[in-house]
Amino acid sequence: CISALLNAGDVITANDYVEMIRNGESLPNDLDVDRDVFRDFFPRTMQKIEHLLEEGKNPQTLISRIRDRKSFADIDMSRVPGGQAQAAADALEIWHALKRDHKINEKSAKVLLDFLGFNTLSARITRSGRREWIDLKTDPVSDRDRCPVPHFGSQARGTYRIHCIWDRPPEEDLISDVGNSAHGAASLVFYFGRMSEAKRRELARLSIRGKNTFVLLDETLLIYLCGERGSRMPVFFRCALPFTFYEPYTTTAGLLAPEMFYGRDYERRSISDPRGSCFIYGGRQLGKTVLLRDVERQVHDLGNNRIAIWLDLKTKGIGYDRPVDDLWVILAGEFKRIGILPASVQVHTSPDRIIEHTRAWLAANTDARILLLLDEADRFLEIDGGGRGDSAPVGLGEFARASRLKGLMDDTDRRFKVVFAGLHNVQRTTQLENHPLAHFGEALCIGPLLNGLERREACRLVERPLAALGYRFESPDLVMRLVAQANYYPSLIQLYCSHLLQHVTARHAAAFQASSSPPYVLTSKHLDEAYDSRELQTAIRDRLLWTLQLDQRYEVLGCQ
Repeated sequence: CISALLNAGDVITANDYVEMIRNGESLPNDLDVDRDVFRDFFPRTMQKIEHLLEEGKNPQTLISRIRDRKSFADIDMSRVPGGQAQAAADALEIWHALKRDHKINEKSAKVLLDFLGFNTLSARITRSGRREWIDLKTDPVSDRDRCPVPHFGSQARGTYRIHCIWDRPPEEDLISDVGNSAHGAASLVFYFGRMSEAKRRELARLSIRGKNTFVLLDETLLIYLCGERGSRMPVFFRCALPFTFYEPYTTTAGLLAPEMFYGRDYERRSISDPRGSCFIYGGRQLGKTVLLRDVERQVHDLGNNRIAIWLDLKTKGIGYDRPVDDLWVILAGEFKRIGILPASVQVHTSPDRIIEHTRAWLAANTDARILLLLDEADRFLEIDGGGRGDSAPVGLGEFARASRLKGLMDDTDRRFKVVFAGLHNVQRTTQLENHPLAHFGEALCIGPLLNGLERREACRLVERPLAALGYRFESPDLVMRLVAQANYYPSLIQLYCSHLLQHVTARHAAAFQASSSPPYVLTSKHLDEAYDSRELQTAIRDRLLWTLQLDQRYEVLGCQ
């Protein structure tokens, strides 16, 4: 394997494999491989289902086979529990009734949606000319094991629009109808017919060309889902997403959808743990804020008195155009909004009173916790330590504000916890003997995903979102090359994958064979062309320079 890479001139991936072997890690060929349901469905099983339907004109025959758990078209119904087989038969029966009547109602829509795995809260049907759609509210979906991409998961927030299509329009008209009435909602299509292999490929081509995003359920896919054991939602999305356009990767700093957050398990546990670290540091736009926001999202549960508050001190102006003591004003406002401070308390109250009310709230709610995440905290810590400006040495003064926060941590047995995050100045602060939190947990460096499990997560960040959209790598070595070229940083992997998708979708007709795509096979040529683009090179270089410019000593080294 390594020799082959060296012979092909791929020194980067070969070096990484050598390092993995030294660390006792398995190479990508040994990684767990998810079941490729899309390749199972399309086109082989889909063609067999179509052939079966063309032979058997009576739909009740197939419905009975499904209800009796009898296999068909290479679909093994014996593995499906009886209750699920009954629900599948009911869903297919309703589908045929809707197909015949050219009309849908809320009860029928709910049966189909329950079959797919949605928990329907409300469904409002609208008819306008030949178009008919359902505005749907469901319980939110944010687990990537159920829905692999944010658009139909966490970003949809349980709001969908379902377009009902009976008249089998050309693919161009179908896309136009969905686009004209989407209004920004995550769109699904109930296509009451069967879409052939050629039509599906054409739908994919047109969707990518027009950047249209929706997923389609037709009769063939519905029948395929009848043979699924357990939740059908993940299989539905993995079979439908390859025929649409979507860009799942995020290239800006800040909040990241939970479906796209991979790795950092140790850091997340340490930040959430009352006894864990109180300091996070690392370079610019390399993952600190994304990590903190993800912890905030996981921990915060107001109904169960679990409070997590993330504050960007730089954006709030603390230590810049506002004095650092305004932190207490901001905290008072946040605590009033949540109910920790009574509404009668003014936001300009004293720090002692804020701490007193916070202590009392935690005492009254014995299972309660408060996690305060202070991002961009470098200037705050510098001034709190007695610094007078950017060039002043850290460590002067008594850290009066940090001491108050430490006192609250001590008094509440760390059910209140504060975490400071920032650049390398935060790390230097923890090394000061007089800092009150200096010994409160090891400072965490947000670096590359390099150890065994984290390295696998870096690869999954590449493979899984792309696989959901129908992309496959010609070789697992290409995945390793991509993450190595991104230096194993999740933010750079997101950047690289975003440019890769933009590159292949912009020249889609030339990049892939129309008669056999999807699935879309990504080759070394695709990666080379994306990586060599001026835009990607500039974006990666900028992020590294932003980190190097944090300390003039790095620039001196660069001049040698």
